[in-house]
Amino acid sequence: MQSLSAALLASLTLACAVESPPVDEPADDLGGKSDGEGLPAFLTIGHRGSPWADVENTLPSFAAALREGANALEIDFCMTADGHAVIWHDRNPDDRVSLLRQSGAEGLPYVPWVPNLGNAFRRPVEELTLAELRHHYDYAPNEGLIGSTFGSGDRVFAHLPTLPELVAWSKTNEARGLRAVYVDVKLGDGQVELARRFAAQLAEHTTGVSYEILIASPHESIISTIRGWYREHAPDAPAKFMFDHEKAGVLAATRNGGYDAISMGRIVTRGWQSFTTEVKSVVAGAAADRIDPVLVWTIDADAEIVELVPLGVDGIISNRPGDVTRLIARGWDDHDRAITAIRDCFAAHAGNDNNATCTTGTALALGAPLREEQLVDRACEVHRDDVTQDVFGCGGLFDAQNVQFDAALASTTPVRIWWDGDDEIVVVGN
Repeated sequence: MQSLSAALLASLTLACAVESPPVDEPADDLGGKSDGEGLPAFLTIGHRGSPWADVENTLPSFAAALREGANALEIDFCMTADGHAVIWHDRNPDDRVSLLRQSGAEGLPYVPWVPNLGNAFRRPVEELTLAELRHHYDYAPNEGLIGSTFGSGDRVFAHLPTLPELVAWSKTNEARGLRAVYVDVKLGDGQVELARRFAAQLAEHTTGVSYEILIASPHESIISTIRGWYREHAPDAPAKFMFDHEKAGVLAATRNGGYDAISMGRIVTRGWQSFTTEVKSVVAGAAADRIDPVLVWTIDADAEIVELVPLGVDGIISNRPGDVTRLIARGWDDHDRAITAIRDCFAAHAGNDNNATCTTGTALALGAPLREEQLVDRACEVHRDDVTQDVFGCGGLFDAQNVQFDAALASTTPVRIWWDGDDEIVVVGN
C-alpha cells in the first residue's frame, strides 16, 4: 500500500469533510464472505502484522497478528544493494510518505528510526547493503509530531527480517493458521531489474509453502514485470498479482491489466459513501470476471469494518486484526455488554461516596480487549438513553465523561469496572 492510513491523512488534511459510515444495529453475524464461525472464506489481514502489539514488519508483530485471529499478513519488501529481499516499508527515507511516518503522524506506537538529514547512509534501500540497513535503520517509540521529527529517539533494536527468515518462521508453530501473505513490493516506478531479482527470490523461497502468495505494487511497471517473470520462469507457481489501487476505477484497471485480484485502498480525502458504493460494484464485477480475492485497506474503525464485511469483500487489511476478528465473530455484542455494565455501575452508585466493584472483564467474557474510543463511539452513536449519554459524555465538547479508562477492558487481565466514590465516576482499571 502506497498511501498512509486514513487516520494519518486525517491528521494532516485541513478542513477536509469526511463522511462517516452509518451505525446501525447489525444482524447476529455480519454475513458477506464470513459465516461468523471460523471465517472459512474471509481473510483477516494484519497490516505489517499487528503494529499496535509490536514493532511493525517484524516476526514478533506477525506472530501477534496471528494470535489475535488474523489468518493472513500484509508485508512490505525492499531490495538491498547486495541483493537481499528485506522487510521494510520506506524504500526512500526522504519521500513524502516516509517523512510523514518518521514524524509519528501515522499514530502507531513506533516510528521508523533513520539517519539524520545529511547522513551518508540516508539513502534508498537499494543503495544500502543489508548490514548497512540494519545498522543505520530501526524503529523508535512514537513521541508525537515534534518529538519524533526533531528528537533522535531511542531505537528499539528490532531485527529487520529477510524473505528467507520470514519463510523459515512461517513453518514454525507460531505461524499456524497462516493462509495468505500479501507481498507489498516497495520498489520505485521503473525499477524493473530489481523487480525481476525480487521475483526470482520470491519464487525460489516460497516454493511449496502452504499459504497463498498475493503480490501487489502501486506501480504497473513493477507488478507487470514480476508477473512476466513468473509466467516465464515459474508458470505453475500459485501466486496472484494485483495492481494496488487507491483511486476510483480499480475494477477497470484490473481488467485492463489482466490481474488476478484486487487491492482497493481508501484514503480519507475520499468520502465513505463513494468508497462503499464502488466496493459494491467491484465485488459484483470481480465475481463475474472471476477476479479473486477483493481486498480493502487499511480499515481500522469498528463501524467501517462492520459495514464492509456484508458487502462481500474477501478480506480486510487492518492495523488492528484482533478487532476485525472479534467484530466478524461476535458483532457488537462485546461493545454493548461492556457499555451496559458501565452504565449500570453508574446508575447503581451515583451519589454514593463509597467505592464499589461493579464487575470484571473476566465476568464480561469479552472476545478481545476494548479501548476507550471504541466504547465511546458505540455508546454515543447507538445507546441513546440519558444515563449512557451522560456517562460517556455524548453531549458535546463541554460534556465531561463520567467514566475514566485507566486500562483497556479485557477478559484476560484483572481489569475491573468499579465506582470511585471520591470522584463520583466509573473507573475501568485495576
